[in-house]
Amino acid sequence: MPLLHFFTNTNPSLDFPAPLYTVSHDFLSTKELPREGVTIKVMSYNTEYRGYPSRVGRYGAKIQEVDAAVVGTQENQDRYALASASGYQVVPASGNQNPIYYNPAKVSFVDNSNGWMDIPRDNYAQRTITWAKFKIKGTNTDFYFFNTHLPHNHNQASSRNTHARIARMLLSKRDELGGANMPTVIVGDCNPFASNGASEGSFESNLEAGGQQAMRTDGRVDEWSKE
Repeated sequence: MPLLHFFTNTNPSLDFPAPLYTVSHDFLSTKELPREGVTIKVMSYNTEYRGYPSRVGRYGAKIQEVDAAVVGTQENQDRYALASASGYQVVPASGNQNPIYYNPAKVSFVDNSNGWMDIPRDNYAQRTITWAKFKIKGTNTDFYFFNTHLPHNHNQASSRNTHARIARMLLSKRDELGGANMPTVIVGDCNPFASNGASEGSFESNLEAGGQQAMRTDGRVDEWSKE
């Protein structure tokens, strides 16, 4: 059975000996993924919708500074402007607010592996899960990368059990894509307060409930909101 690791808040390092990882955060998080003697880094970054276009250059500079192989963004209002500012490639058709970026010097995007789907929305915005498959340069290792921004408790997501349902939707999609036994990274702004007291558990606990073992670590937050 695959091993599932959860990462709360943010951290610049992550182990990658197993098929499934989740990075959940408030602002920015990164994790390093070593496999086959190679270490890569992934990043999750809520760029805040109010920062467009004035902060796009700073967002791009932060992505360059972290130097991750793959970046999942949230609240992204201009995927092409951020691609230009960061120097990263944007995965085609990876949604309007949760696009995925990659550094082609570190990983190769697997053609036609990308997609996105709607999940229950709140009053603030459409909510989606986006995904793509990548190959680590210099290895035979492919991995799936999922990115999301979970809703608050209103509109279609008014139930405290909505996040649990979204986790099951994600795992079902992973199986449908043929990724059940593949290394997988899940990143996102998970708004965990929205599932407090849920009878069906949280987003993270439902990913764990598939028989995987979880590990939680704390990490680093990029305090852009205080700059």
